Amino acid sequence: MGKKRKVKKRFSALSLLVLILSFGIVFFGNPIVAGAKIKLSFGKLNSELVESISTNPSIDYDRSVIFASSPQGIVKCEQNSFILYDPSGQAVWEKEINAPSTMVRFGESFIIIGDYGTGEIYNLSLNGEINGSAQGFGKLKDIRVGENGVIAVVLAQDSEVVLMNEKLEEITRISLPKGELMDFDLSANKSLVAFSFINMDQSNFYSNVLLYSLDGRLIGATNFEEQYIFGIKVIEDNIVGVLDNEIFVLNSDNELIQTTAIDRRIESFYLDEAGLVFLNLTKNPEDLTDTRPDNVIEIMSLDGKEAMPDIVIDTTVDQMVVNADYLTFLSGDKIYQLDKSSGELLKIQTLEKDALKLHTMDRTYFGVEYIDKFDIYSLDH
Repeated sequence: MGKKRKVKKRFSALSLLVLILSFGIVFFGNPIVAGAKIKLSFGKLNSELVESISTNPSIDYDRSVIFASSPQGIVKCEQNSFILYDPSGQAVWEKEINAPSTMVRFGESFIIIGDYGTGEIYNLSLNGEINGSAQGFGKLKDIRVGENGVIAVVLAQDSEVVLMNEKLEEITRISLPKGELMDFDLSANKSLVAFSFINMDQSNFYSNVLLYSLDGRLIGATNFEEQYIFGIKVIEDNIVGVLDNEIFVLNSDNELIQTTAIDRRIESFYLDEAGLVFLNLTKNPEDLTDTRPDNVIEIMSLDGKEAMPDIVIDTTVDQMVVNADYLTFLSGDKIYQLDKSSGELLKIQTLEKDALKLHTMDRTYFGVEYIDKFDIYSLDH
């Protein structure tokens, strides 16, 4: 990086310009050499801390405090107390439910609360009223809520998935095949559920994706030999998946309609509801001939084409979230926010300490979860 320089307290306009340009080169790489194609801009996005929700987590239990967020608001679960806050952090209601080991999932007009240990599940309205409950499932592994209101509950012990309606009435059960369940998602239009698995034996490994109808019928399965599957998402009538060196798209009849090779290492990714795939890519360390920038964000559409030129960055992405307007990612103790449509850098914000998770509520607010609090920021151009 060269020798360190001692900066005087008073420096000229020329020195200030050099300092600003140097920062731009360090973060985004040299635009001439590295081919960075985005425009640097600072101060266009204002973010202000509007509320901080405090917690008292137990050091002996990592699920003692749970936060879940959506455009409808934020739920905090702590010691059987459930509080719904609006996106700006104002408390709407509080409810006592005996669910010490909690998961929370939002539907369009309701909230699902499940207890990992007891298997009890509750449906709460956005007004805090209990619409229904179900029990007797044993330990739970995960819950997802589809846009069509169907609720998928993965049982931890029986390798089964229970599909239920909003009233928590059972629709059907699906027996899962062997392998480690990696991800699953539900469609809104075609009424199907997709699962991804990793299978390993002594000689090889493979990933596969299985599609089921909501009556439990197997639609089809697709295998990917010697590839690790990171995640899947059902977007409209298609299933999009991220492998270690490939993006694939299946249609609702389990036909492979698109594959796109990725010749760099995938560090993190985000599958957008609008059908965009956001990838944080780095060079393969064993390829010494690759002269491309070492760290980029690539945005692809479902047809395998780049939605915009690569966004060149010089920092690793620990976590990435996307809403209708912004791409927000966490790197160490800093949050970076970029315009989703252009890739333009809008904001860099240094946090007071390491964060656990980023949350997006709506176009106006985002949240930063810490071990002992949840900070809410407003956004304004």
